[in-house]
Amino acid sequence: MTINAVVENHLDNGLSNRTTPTGTVYRWLLWLLFILLIGWQAASTAGAAPLPQDSSPTTAPVEPTFTTYTTANGLPDDKIWTIAFDASGRAWIGTYEGSVSSLDGQTWTSYPVADVYFDPPTRTLQPMAKGLADANVKTILPTPDGRIWFGTGRGLSVFDGQQWQSYTYGRDGLASSGIESLALEADGTLWAAHLAEGVSRFDGQRWTTYTVADGLADNWVHAVTVDKEGLVWFGTNGGVSVYSPAEGRWTVYTTAAGLVDNTVFAAAVTPNGHKWFGTSAGLSQFDGQQWTTHLAGQPMTALAVDAAGRLWAVGGGQVSRFDGAAWTTYLPEHFASQDLRAVAVSPAGQVWVGSFGAGLTVFTPPDAVADFRGEWQTSPPDFPFDLTLTQTGTQLQGWHCGTLPDASRTDCLPAGSAEYSVVGAIQGTTAEVQITSHYGGGTGRAVLTYTSGSLIWSLVEPPEGEFYLPQQAALAPKAALIKPPLWQVLADQGDNFTHLTASATGSIWAIGGDALVHFDGLTWRSFDLPEALLASIAANASILSYPITDLAVTDAGTVWVATRTDGLYRFEEGNWQHVSLAEGLPALAVMRLTVDGSNRLWAIFKQDETHTLARFEDQEWRPLALPATDLAPNGVVVTPAGQVWLSVPGKAPYLFNGQQWLQPAEGWTAGSFELYLAGSPAGGVWFGGDNGWLRWSGDGWQGLNVTLPAPFAFPAAVDSNGGAWGIVTSFCYWCKLPNFNENGVVYATPEQSCRFTAADGLGDPALDPSPDPFTAEPPRPDAVRDVAVAADGRVWFITQGKLTVFSPQDQVCAYARPENVRTAK
Repeated sequence: MTINAVVENHLDNGLSNRTTPTGTVYRWLLWLLFILLIGWQAASTAGAAPLPQDSSPTTAPVEPTFTTYTTANGLPDDKIWTIAFDASGRAWIGTYEGSVSSLDGQTWTSYPVADVYFDPPTRTLQPMAKGLADANVKTILPTPDGRIWFGTGRGLSVFDGQQWQSYTYGRDGLASSGIESLALEADGTLWAAHLAEGVSRFDGQRWTTYTVADGLADNWVHAVTVDKEGLVWFGTNGGVSVYSPAEGRWTVYTTAAGLVDNTVFAAAVTPNGHKWFGTSAGLSQFDGQQWTTHLAGQPMTALAVDAAGRLWAVGGGQVSRFDGAAWTTYLPEHFASQDLRAVAVSPAGQVWVGSFGAGLTVFTPPDAVADFRGEWQTSPPDFPFDLTLTQTGTQLQGWHCGTLPDASRTDCLPAGSAEYSVVGAIQGTTAEVQITSHYGGGTGRAVLTYTSGSLIWSLVEPPEGEFYLPQQAALAPKAALIKPPLWQVLADQGDNFTHLTASATGSIWAIGGDALVHFDGLTWRSFDLPEALLASIAANASILSYPITDLAVTDAGTVWVATRTDGLYRFEEGNWQHVSLAEGLPALAVMRLTVDGSNRLWAIFKQDETHTLARFEDQEWRPLALPATDLAPNGVVVTPAGQVWLSVPGKAPYLFNGQQWLQPAEGWTAGSFELYLAGSPAGGVWFGGDNGWLRWSGDGWQGLNVTLPAPFAFPAAVDSNGGAWGIVTSFCYWCKLPNFNENGVVYATPEQSCRFTAADGLGDPALDPSPDPFTAEPPRPDAVRDVAVAADGRVWFITQGKLTVFSPQDQVCAYARPENVRTAK
């Protein structure tokens, strides 16, 4: 009952029939009190429209646990758009111009924005790989596989805990760069809502756009959510749209159907299946048959549902909660600001409210309920024990699985069984449950406590009979424990890969069989090679005549394929172009390619016994006179400063400093045999010969302080930390081909080196590979043809004609066998 109703009730029932002087005074005093209370109420709800009688909130007691965070506490920006919690309980905060920040306990972590490059076809700035697509983060979506998706003002980014990947409008197929909301279907299909451009749907392979032409109510879409039946709901500027993926059918609801207003800012689904929509004029509830209006007149900007199934709504400067029967409102003075834009409920039951300009406020309602739902397992797995839990309000139910002490049998009731083996009730962050041993049949009691993203299990009363339940255990969400495989052979991506390269934006390109293959960090795409190149490959499959000699890609995504007799092939925006003498090539034999920090392609050409070095700039090939030497160059690297390094067999490398060729020899010890070099814009230049590897330090050659764990290896790729990866070989010293005497790869820094072979996980001995395209012999599992380091830190190899990826999470050599590690003393 409102304050107005309370006073009016007293006036009607106690004063209307009083006529004595005392009664008159009492009546006037109560009228004065009524006027004062009305003034106080107006001040408390300034700017808010009167609440309808059937949905009037009661005022909650003042809570002493309100805490406000701002930039002074570690937030990157006080203007907050969105808040979300991942499976581990970590909070993620998306801001207007401060990127995203996460809070784990008391520690704030801010995440960088990726560098950008200009995309000429779309005339837009596109993000590179390391970091968020943009600092303006509008929406955040943690997914069950442990990844976090971020919708920004310049594209969509995903983070798996180690690597970043971004999708953009021009490059990948999003309907628009700006993203307002994200939602996930049960099968993993992702939906992104845009302003003015409709919605985008991602099935893991490609993006599909839907607009008003398809049935969407309006192209300005603010919110998207998915219900338990799999229907996708959208809040737009023209009402609510619902899409059925199974039927491909669209339905639109507007004010004509009962929606309180057609401008819809937020959407949510409660466990009872009701859909809620925050509009510019109140809140609408849809039970599948009829619409009900709540909090009429208040613009509702954000919605959230807690573990007990209660709806939380922010708007009109206050926070309100609906428990299915009544509303509770929390007054504005408790929050950082009255301009509230975001709300989320943590797994522990805390309510996080974000403002636009004054930071965020965290508070714990007196009847908070923790979120025990999900799949939990012991971490680390000291006890082979896990729980799968569901939750209805404060009622907890689920299934357990444990292993008997002798490991001979299991005590499990599989998740999804008709009966529960775990049943109990939740109070705050603690649940007392009855557990039934599936193996022994007895029942016992246990206490579960939610704390910092984990469940603490305590067995209070063991079941009768034989069972296996740990006395004490800490369980973590399974999604939080997902890590990418350390070594992974991608056998399903094809065979006979021959060349591999990584772009500065983080993607991988490879040539395999009859296709050019692209991996952007999440999605694989395959493009047919030109017919002329395919014919050349079919006619020249031997070691010495294989037509493709090298592969390179620019930051803008242009792929170049070098051939032995037919010039270059250029792949751009899905189209191939043959580049030959008519386009200005110095010769048709192209031996080596590299891309410099200015996105220019460099190539070594050969005509008879004459070699030419040239760069492609402003649509022209510009030759650079080679140093006076009668030896054929076999490699070229261009540093970010524009220095050109050229290697020739048996001599120190040549350096072009912009004016002339030099041959710095200070510290040079690499010997007189064949010579190789590798470099990256961030990691320096490495050279290798028969006396080991050297690294150019800027003022001289720096040798390794350790010996290499393989007698023959040449540096082939350099990572962002300055370490070099080398292919072990004794079969071919002048080309990247598999060998049959040595095997594996070497990683080296000046202080440490190590070697990886099949025993470490390189390649897959279980595969039955086709014969090598160049020989009749099957390749060894860890014979490496090529190596590339991606911008996200993963290392890619071609083994057995297949792609292998290595995902180190720490120091590289920490994953090698101790006998293959050399450390400086």
